[in-house]
Amino acid sequence: MKSVLVIEDSSKARFGGGQRVTLNTLCALKDDYRVMLLDTRGKSEFVRRAKDYVDDFIKIYAFGSIKQAEQSSFSFSITEVCITPILVILNIIIASWFIFSRKLSRRNLVIYATTKKGLIVAYIVKKLLGTKYIYHAHSIDSKQSLYYKIISRPLKGASTIICVSDAVMKNIDLKSCVRLYNCTSIGAVNYSEQYVRRKLENPVIASVSSLLKWKGIEYFIASHQFIRKGIKYNIWGEGAYRDELKRSLSEAVALSEDVMLCGFNSNIEDELKGNITILVCASVAEEACPMNIIEALSCGVPVITTDIGGQRELVVNGLTGFHVPVKDPKSIADKIDYLLANPYEYARMVRGCLNYSSRFSMETYRDEIRYIFQNAFQV
Repeated sequence: MKSVLVIEDSSKARFGGGQRVTLNTLCALKDDYRVMLLDTRGKSEFVRRAKDYVDDFIKIYAFGSIKQAEQSSFSFSITEVCITPILVILNIIIASWFIFSRKLSRRNLVIYATTKKGLIVAYIVKKLLGTKYIYHAHSIDSKQSLYYKIISRPLKGASTIICVSDAVMKNIDLKSCVRLYNCTSIGAVNYSEQYVRRKLENPVIASVSSLLKWKGIEYFIASHQFIRKGIKYNIWGEGAYRDELKRSLSEAVALSEDVMLCGFNSNIEDELKGNITILVCASVAEEACPMNIIEALSCGVPVITTDIGGQRELVVNGLTGFHVPVKDPKSIADKIDYLLANPYEYARMVRGCLNYSSRFSMETYRDEIRYIFQNAFQV
């Protein structure tokens, strides 16, 4: 039986969007391939969920640890930067031994790397053993950065680079790139007037993301001053920026009753279906393919997002939500007010979200990911 060796890193985030995508990939591949997992944490939330789809597992060396609950995987300490080359070498040895001990070869194995560090491991293992690899690109990176220069050769060595949006494809710009949007396993809700009415009776405006400065949450919070009093803002997520947000909220007495830091929620589906009226994605940097937007669309929740990157790509302006300029709280507030003041427009957008979300279905993703892996084995 042909095998897929997955290289994941659960060391920095409890269960982030990238790990959700990996889990969906494992689910799609489990019936056709023997799936084996190399991960940096043996007891992570991701590993716990992945056990249903994985035939074999081995722990590799962590590139870091969770210093704060749900800290972003994009944060690096000086110590980590210094020891990463050593850890990469150790993980190359582990991966090579794993492949050799299971008698795997180029004919019956494809490596699936889900992170940049995993990409480097896969590239060097290919040099040593001739194994093919697929890389799943989840970010938009500066080509001038040292990190990009390090991974440029491994990128060129991949059989296929799965890009989660057109923005990512444009960023990497290699012939091996294919676009495959992230998907969600959340089942779309059935539209009804009652569903819309319930969402508008006690409106809750929310953000769902890691609490990082580039997520623009401060601009989302600042928009509250421009809308009528009593509208609830719920901020879901954890991260390095939490303390600063908490401090600014405590200083703004007027916001203390209406704006709440809600913490991490491993099952945001219930909030999207039950309470959240509008999702706001106020990121000040280009995102690749935000899972929070895809999940919101599947639940019929209109999205207000900044007009950049993959977030702009996912939201059809005027149909499933609105685009707003970066760092513009007033524009965010204007769009919120418009939807809350126009129930018919809100209902139209709920229908638009539910219809549009079909392109992010698990069925579509499963068919396309299987096709990509079938082609990789044939090359």
